[in-house]
Amino acid sequence: MSALSLALIVKNEERCIERCLASFRPFVDQILILDTGSTDATLSKARQFDAEIHSFEWCDDFAKARNAALSLVRSDFSLIIDADEWLIEGGEHLLQAENWANDAVKRINRINSFVLNERIEQAAEWITRILPKGVRYEGRIHEQPIHELKIEQLPVKIGHDGYLSEQLGRKSDRNERLLKQALVDQPGTGYYYYQLGKEYENAHSYEEACEHYEVALNLVPKSAGYRHDLVVRAIFAFKQAGQFEAALTLIDQAEWDRSPDFHFAAGDALLDFALAHPERATRVLPIIEFHWLKCLEIGEVDHFDSTVIGRGSFLAAQNLHAFYLSQGQHDLANQFAGFAKELRPKP
Repeated sequence: MSALSLALIVKNEERCIERCLASFRPFVDQILILDTGSTDATLSKARQFDAEIHSFEWCDDFAKARNAALSLVRSDFSLIIDADEWLIEGGEHLLQAENWANDAVKRINRINSFVLNERIEQAAEWITRILPKGVRYEGRIHEQPIHELKIEQLPVKIGHDGYLSEQLGRKSDRNERLLKQALVDQPGTGYYYYQLGKEYENAHSYEEACEHYEVALNLVPKSAGYRHDLVVRAIFAFKQAGQFEAALTLIDQAEWDRSPDFHFAAGDALLDFALAHPERATRVLPIIEFHWLKCLEIGEVDHFDSTVIGRGSFLAAQNLHAFYLSQGQHDLANQFAGFAKELRPKP
């Protein structure tokens, strides 16, 4: 037995497979690829990295594909990665796999790139991706490992560009179809309503996103790790759809009062509310200011399952710059413009 295997399921990933495998190759003992029907150069590129390649007949079930790959792994631990991901840092921690106990799964930090206001921003989330032998997945789509083991965080950071528009377009129809089928298989599952809401939000179909987020909010327990992302996304979607009362209800609940993402979304939604209801703007403007200042007070955090990098720093400062500028408070506006420039990470 070897210590750590890299396991991927792929189809037509010639765009990014080399980037992925090159980044992980020095830190794993085996690269196991389960191909579901590639017709491009994916497999020839993978062979350059001594990948062990197997075929799998696609059956509209990601968990079955993941489990088929895991059954072929020779190592004590599997690192589950998608082709549109790559290692940023922390490879030295993967080299310690031979010393790991098999009583825990491990989470790693994924940095997702996405477009906001015509600029690429990033969001961070902790995801379970290192599994000891014997753990298996459930779920037709957005599959999850099922276990009763401890959960440990490993200081490994990976990048992901699958949320950029070009890549999202390739997957959206498939994802929507599989999520709807998953709800037929498991009706009343809040997690699938949340994921469907994300699909509609990504497609800018905000009314449909709101419909599914509203159901998810009633079904998903407050203890669920992804509820933070659900609440923040729901505030945004309600705002975009002009459903301000629903957004204000979530804001008033202050369920995530120590989250910069929550306060950022709250200020954003209240600004649109003030623009839509100018007769109430005088009362609302100080509350908008409060929420964005609260972002900076809390600062950047990494303990929530999903958080946009900058909402506790430069993005909040940018909003405050525009806010004070609109109020004619030029000294404050210039001050926060400077903060935003200072706080934004250098390229």
